[in-house]
Amino acid sequence: FEEDDEADARRQFQRFLEAGHGLSQEIEQTRDDGQSYWLSIGVTPVFSEEGDITRWVGIANDVTKRREAQRALEQAKEAAEAASRAKGEFLANVSHEIRTPMNVIIGMTELTLGTRLTPEQREYLAAVKNSAEALLRLLNDVLDLSKIEAGKLHIETVPFSLPELIQEVLKLWEPGARQKGLHTSSQVSGELAPIVVGDPVRLRQILFNLIDNAIKFTEQGQVTVTAALDSRTGDEVRVHFAVRDTGIGIPEHKLASIFEAFSQADSSTSRRYGGTGLGLTISAQLVALLNGRLWVESEVGAGSVFHF
Repeated sequence: FEEDDEADARRQFQRFLEAGHGLSQEIEQTRDDGQSYWLSIGVTPVFSEEGDITRWVGIANDVTKRREAQRALEQAKEAAEAASRAKGEFLANVSHEIRTPMNVIIGMTELTLGTRLTPEQREYLAAVKNSAEALLRLLNDVLDLSKIEAGKLHIETVPFSLPELIQEVLKLWEPGARQKGLHTSSQVSGELAPIVVGDPVRLRQILFNLIDNAIKFTEQGQVTVTAALDSRTGDEVRVHFAVRDTGIGIPEHKLASIFEAFSQADSSTSRRYGGTGLGLTISAQLVALLNGRLWVESEVGAGSVFHF
């Protein structure tokens, strides 16, 4: 103890004694060789039948090793968190730097495709464009994930049309669905106001990922998006979205793991269908940022319904 600290501790100890209360605390002491150590001290009064204190029982334990182990754990935790932050910042910076040249590659490829080319040249350039767009989607996923983990993703509040937003996202996937012979549709409940206030960018991203998955894992049938009123409190509404497909479905024991980063229901999934498994992770975290929850109902061979 420093001199003032020791005086305060003595006064506190005296007050506890006078009040007849027990006392338990950990204090740092210094040995004769100058090394500090920690003591856990417990003092308990023993009362007579008349209620008077007859004596005190004191126990002191050296808890230096426990304190050192606790401090080591705290330092390890701080180091791990710092490493995680550094990793997130590195991924965000690298993804951002790579996106710029990737956009140039895609833009110049599109311009070149608009010129007079031989069928063989057009085929090669189309392959370059498709690969560049796939890489850009991957970079965007990594960037979003690192932003979410770093707590740097901000939610906006702006007015937008809910039916139009759903139609816009579905329209993006119409060519891919048509190519597979799939039917796409949407339905927005009449109970919902056509114009709402929220974050259309993040909502569009969630729907984009879920519809992407639905079309990717559906070989025949349809993909349907619905939005219905879940509850209303004053001017605030809670909307229940559902993305239904008639695809391959997910085994029950795999339902929880599909929301983990870089995870898919089967190791062969990425080989057959492509993707990193980040889409559902990002969607789940975005839904959480929007004060919602994401869950799935599925049956192998009968399709899946992703709700949020």
